[in-house]
Amino acid sequence: MGPMLVMKFGGTSVGSGERILRVAEIALAERERGPVMVTSAMSGVTDALLALAESALRGDQVDCVERLAVLEARHNEAAQVIDPGGDWRDLAAQFAGLRQEIAAATDGRGVWEIRDGIAAYGERLAVVLVARAISTCAARILDSTGWYATEGASGIVQPLLATDDHFGEATPDLAASRSLAREAHENAGKHGAILVAPGFIGRTMEGRTTTLGRGGSDYAATLIAAALDADACWIYTDVDGVFTADPRVVPAAQALPVVAFAAAGRLALCGAKVLHPRSVAPAARAGFELRVKNTFHPEREGTLLVASSDTTRGMPLAVAGRKKLAAIGLHGPGLMEILNLFARLCQTLAEADVEIVLAAQPVPGHDPQVIIDAARCDVARVALEREFAREIALGRVETVHARDNLALCTVVGDALPPGMLSQAQRALAQERITPLAQSAAPEALTFIVTAAQVDRALRRLHQEIILPALSEVQRRHRRPYAPGQWAAGGRAGQRRKQTLPQH
Repeated sequence: MGPMLVMKFGGTSVGSGERILRVAEIALAERERGPVMVTSAMSGVTDALLALAESALRGDQVDCVERLAVLEARHNEAAQVIDPGGDWRDLAAQFAGLRQEIAAATDGRGVWEIRDGIAAYGERLAVVLVARAISTCAARILDSTGWYATEGASGIVQPLLATDDHFGEATPDLAASRSLAREAHENAGKHGAILVAPGFIGRTMEGRTTTLGRGGSDYAATLIAAALDADACWIYTDVDGVFTADPRVVPAAQALPVVAFAAAGRLALCGAKVLHPRSVAPAARAGFELRVKNTFHPEREGTLLVASSDTTRGMPLAVAGRKKLAAIGLHGPGLMEILNLFARLCQTLAEADVEIVLAAQPVPGHDPQVIIDAARCDVARVALEREFAREIALGRVETVHARDNLALCTVVGDALPPGMLSQAQRALAQERITPLAQSAAPEALTFIVTAAQVDRALRRLHQEIILPALSEVQRRHRRPYAPGQWAAGGRAGQRRKQTLPQH
């Protein structure tokens, strides 16, 4: 298998027919690297399909018809831009499959399976459009086309990832996915075509459709890259790379030239939107190049993700905010009498499928609380009240208390130096912000603040901590040689050619 580049394009990148044609041109420009394309749904389509799924589950056929008509009109409009007057039976086949999913929404399957089955059509529709755009653009310059895997005579686009049956956020089966991806790539090669694959979706061994969770197309792309032993995976989005902050909140934010896998993963978990939190793991395991680039400025380098980097070591790199959080915990006079209290609390939430974002326990055994997604707060409260029913009856636990409208504010770095915590605390004090809880580690400083405070906190931390460090990161990135090394000058025998490991 020759050189290979997996190129993933996000929803804004494929948000219209014109943009899809541009994406095809970008991929064809890299044809010597053996591109494989992974696409998200058109921007906004996944949300529209999830709303459609809710209507289908309620049995609201009128609303389903109206929502489906809007989706069809948008995709048909894009299709006519890509290939005016072309034969679009393959697109019609996807809509036929979607109608079948809608009709089967009350067949007794689980709610999450039904949602996955309907939401998956966003990527399927996009694959058809992108593949046709490849064919349209390629016809001008070379004999090539776009190709995708389908299910028999139905023509329904098939995912290249095998997963378990945890609908809504399935776990990939790496060995089975490798077989599916390689078979699809070989078939595309037989047609002399560029493989176009759907992001976000997978299938069980029984052929039931699953999804990898919101934003899972990034993860799908790096999984496919690993399965195909690709040399590189480039994630295309609508910004220039991984930024030092969300530029919509912090106007002074800038793109980082390089960032370590671990730091990028932490940023994603803490609220940065550029990458899916799990997307860096396949790249870290397989060792291929992972880069975040801008679809609308593909000539720019973007951000290179690497295992480790002398460029960023010892530096704060970025700030990230995560909103819509809540604190939930226990209060009562007899908490110290309850054995394994905190372990029971955490296990109960895990069994209720409630993610713990941060543990915030001031003193072990006293008023334990954790930070969770606010949308799961009611589920968490019910689960804890059930688990500690006996202790509540005995008066050891008085209440399961919750507080919403909270946010996470995190400084992410690479081996942060001592004194960074106090520097961050001083920066927050300048905004008259007192964190409700905080956590410090060499990799990240995390503060819990109110939702109303988080944007101000991010701007101040970026100004006082990130911007001064960024100039040093950029200086290191530009410097090609280690101290005491040179590439030319003096006698030939004295020239030293060894350079710093790049990134």
